[in-house]
This record gives sequence, C-alpha cells and structure tokens, in this order.
Amino acid sequence: MRQIEDKCFDGKHKMYHCFRKFDKDGDGFVSYKDFEAHLLSNKINVTENEVASLMKNVLDPDQNGYIDFRHFSKRFGAGMSNQIDVTDNELHLPNLVPSKEKLNEYAEKSANVRSTIAKVSAGFKPELD
Repeated sequence: MRQIEDKCFDGKHKMYHCFRKFDKDGDGFVSYKDFEAHLLSNKINVTENEVASLMKNVLDPDQNGYIDFRHFSKRFGAGMSNQIDVTDNELHLPNLVPSKEKLNEYAEKSANVRSTIAKVSAGFKPELD
C-alpha cells in the first residue's frame, strides 16, 4: 500500500484522474486484472495472490470482484497505507540487543580467542641466544 501511495498520490493527481489510470480497460471499474496491471506498469512487483488478497481484504469489501469509483475514493489517497495493520514480528531483535548473559558469554569467548592467539604467537617467536 505504501508503494502504491508513493507512486500514485504525489499531490498533483485528482482522485478521478487516478481512478482512470487504474481502470486499464476503461469500463468504469477497477478489476483485479486492472489493479494488477497498474501495479506492474508502475514497477510494483506483486503476485496474483498478493493482488487477490489486497483486493479481497482491503479494497473490495463487498467482494464484487471490482472496485467502483465510490469505493476507490474511500480507500485510496494520501495516508492509505494506514488502513492496513501489519504486526511487527521482530524475530531478529534478540540478536540486535543481546542479554547480559549473552554479552558475558561473548566476552568469555573473546578472551579465550585472544589467549589462544597469544599462545600461538608466542610459539612462533625465535629464542634469543
């Protein structure tokens, strides 16, 4: 939705003008295929499943298989990406902010590596006569 918003609503376009850009076949309705064709022509790469899901769950609440201008004008516009609530799934967060135990573990491993390097380096020093 943010990509569509960024590509289509830059403050210069009137709502009906934008609707006509989406309505590729000019029949007065934006079908799933019209919607997909418009996204792809604007280099927004989507799959058929993503288009169907977006249309079904967000844009076509009556599940008619198309969007008329009335629904289009309600759903599209600046700030339209706020219509979708995406939960953050921060699986990587524990790796970004390690716990105290992890920090201590890393410190111990680091000390072991430094100790091993020092021993190996000492083995390569020639003995002085």
